[in-house]
Amino acid sequence: MPAVHLINLPAELLEIIFSLLKLHDTRSLASCCRYLHEVGQRYTFKHRRFVIKWNPWRHHVPKEFHFRILVPNSTDPGLHPSAKYALDTRNVFLEYAAFLLAHPDILNCVENICLSNEIAPFTWGHKPDASQERWKKKFYAPVWDIIPKLLTGARFVKESTLYHIELSKDIFNSFRRLRHLYTLRLDSCFFRKGTISSMCKGRPPTMSSSLLNLDIYMPNRRVDCHEEIWKVLQFFPNIRTLSISSNTDDIAVEMPPEKLVVKGTLFSTLEKFVMMNASMEAILGVEDWIRITSERGFHLRLTHISISTMYGMQEWVLESLLVSLSYCPMEVLDLDLNFHSTDLATIQEIANNCPNIRGLTLITRNESDETRVVDWMHPSWEYASYFTLFRRLEYFCWNFRTSSSDFSPASMVFFEEGFPHDSEGAADSTYPDEPDLFNDQHYIAYPFAANCPTLRIFSILVSDKEVEGCDVHRAENGVVSLIPFKERADAKKIEQWNVIEDEEELMPHWPRAHPASLA
Repeated sequence: MPAVHLINLPAELLEIIFSLLKLHDTRSLASCCRYLHEVGQRYTFKHRRFVIKWNPWRHHVPKEFHFRILVPNSTDPGLHPSAKYALDTRNVFLEYAAFLLAHPDILNCVENICLSNEIAPFTWGHKPDASQERWKKKFYAPVWDIIPKLLTGARFVKESTLYHIELSKDIFNSFRRLRHLYTLRLDSCFFRKGTISSMCKGRPPTMSSSLLNLDIYMPNRRVDCHEEIWKVLQFFPNIRTLSISSNTDDIAVEMPPEKLVVKGTLFSTLEKFVMMNASMEAILGVEDWIRITSERGFHLRLTHISISTMYGMQEWVLESLLVSLSYCPMEVLDLDLNFHSTDLATIQEIANNCPNIRGLTLITRNESDETRVVDWMHPSWEYASYFTLFRRLEYFCWNFRTSSSDFSPASMVFFEEGFPHDSEGAADSTYPDEPDLFNDQHYIAYPFAANCPTLRIFSILVSDKEVEGCDVHRAENGVVSLIPFKERADAKKIEQWNVIEDEEELMPHWPRAHPASLA
């Protein structure tokens, strides 16, 4: 049988091979010959990233920074090295964009586009004045001018990320015209005050029905534009997943504008919602939003909600939120509490308002204790007795710190047997059946498993990145056994119950909605 070479394979098989490769491998394979280049071109240009950079690792921002030094043909003889670097990256940005605009066949292959302005964070703290604004506008003018053209030309783009981009009317309108765009991330972007209002003035705004997933990271240093960012939602009437977040060390997410809440349409389509570092006012605004949507007769679809706050949710805010969530078909609930919200009544309130949830994560935050594992108000077994109220709960996670109020079952058995292994002079004094991982903490899952017959996974959030837990196994005779997680091997078991937080995704979010899943 003659040898089969890669270039002899049908184009359909080669496309499958290209689709399974990482981007750098795709480029390497497409560089082998003209035939592979033609087949792999659509995958080589599938993800495009346009970046303007300041080079902070080699040069600091000048103390007396002025945007004048970033304008080409500047007469300033002392051009700062980082300013030259910024100019070079901006010119590459423009040249690359111009190249794609001149080759629409390549631009049509782009499915994921990222536009990033990495200069902006390094110019914070420099006092703006009229002169600064004039030169800043001159530096960015060609960039803001070419971005709408680039977006309009990328007709088949499906995902897009904008980082520190000033959203002009033209840029925003370009996004609304993209019929295949279903995921949009706005990281520290902002509108100038009044931009959204001017876009809606005189006629109904153009809607984008394709967008399903929207992530917004509020620009911390532009608090005045938070209200404008919230107003973005009215242009995307079919959003399924929404993430609103802000820097936990700076400014909390503010309350949505009243006019937007009164319309009450967002939660008629929204299924999964994340709000990170929310103020109490913002949570109450969301509660009003849900309630008004229900009162106006819309069918609520919200099934997943995750709300985090800097110091935990106050009891009266939590109570009000839970009442509004009782109108929704809730499945997964992830909430931050303060210490006073960890009373037994909280579990009862959650079960009474959301009895059919399948996943529950409760994180207690303490102003005087920044660690993720903290003391709760009662012993674990007292909370477990309230889990009889849940009808479908499969997953439970909390940041409960095991203390003297939770006596170790293994230690008690060890004591009752008279420490037999010590008396025999055994080198290892641990109880032989005690698992190596999760030690004795997983035994506190027994009361929860006994009171909630549907529970399958019990876990404790030890830190931001570490979860310890166990599977709850039930034999045919009703005997419950606990199987501790293996290191990283069982991480995927909890992914569906938690928001996704990783560096590549930029902002925390629930699993994305995809057009194919809605067909």
